[in-house]
Amino acid sequence: MGTLNFGQNIICDSITYPRSSFYTVVSSELFVGEDAAEAIRTYDPGAEVVVLSTIEEATLLVADRTDPVVTLVISPRATLTDSPLVSLLQERNGALMLLLTDLTEASVLACRTLTAELPFTNDTIRNLISQLSVPLPRI
Repeated sequence: MGTLNFGQNIICDSITYPRSSFYTVVSSELFVGEDAAEAIRTYDPGAEVVVLSTIEEATLLVADRTDPVVTLVISPRATLTDSPLVSLLQERNGALMLLLTDLTEASVLACRTLTAELPFTNDTIRNLISQLSVPLPRI
């Protein structure tokens, strides 16, 4: 599996992805998660967005779905390399958006992964969402 650097984003397993209408946002601080959710709703009108406080909650929610899901994780507290969430997103042709304080902490994961730096703005979220629909060649 390869990695493409695309501006501030790291995109792996690059294929065309169907548009998701369901997002999960994981943030240990509810108000930060709600801000991100509102930005998602602004740039993807009609999308269903659920704010959660842990990766485990997101994993359980994604496990119950069969459609593509996009999960936004704000400042993850632990590595996601071996996370069941990543495997579920890969199986469901979903994607992971990570907001990190240090982009050097980003790693290549088994699912499509987009990264951006904290602090985020509405434009940060818009840019991540716009990258979800960019078809890129397999490498």
